[in-house]
Amino acid sequence: MLQNNMYPHITLAIYQEECPDQLPELLLQISNMISSFKLVFSSVGVFPGDHGALFLAPVRTKPLMQLRETFHQLTADFEEQCAFWYLPNNWVPHCTLAQFISTADSARVLSSVPALSTEWSPIPATCTAIELVEFYPAKQLATYDLTGQKA
Repeated sequence: MLQNNMYPHITLAIYQEECPDQLPELLLQISNMISSFKLVFSSVGVFPGDHGALFLAPVRTKPLMQLRETFHQLTADFEEQCAFWYLPNNWVPHCTLAQFISTADSARVLSSVPALSTEWSPIPATCTAIELVEFYPAKQLATYDLTGQKA
């Protein structure tokens, strides 16, 4: 992920078409409503298929779900442009470690799970900002610190 200029993150939505023009302003609003918060990545997971992914899964805390809910309330007008897996009832919060894992490579990835499980310990993190990113390649278009100044 880092070689693609992508940094650890939890994706709230992916839009199939061009980014809605209102999105930067809506992200600024969210950053003023929600303060930074702690997360714990408690497990490792795999999305199967020809474009599979290996990911860290965070505990679904109240602040994480509040961020998600606020985002989708404010972006409801262009929900039809949102990718299926990021719609409100389909979203699985995750931090991608590797993506585009082929079905053939999935077996190799899954064979490492026993080793991971014996050495695993939860990973603490802090969610400090909300970003608008265009990809591929990744290009940060806007970044707003989560300040919660107008909570």
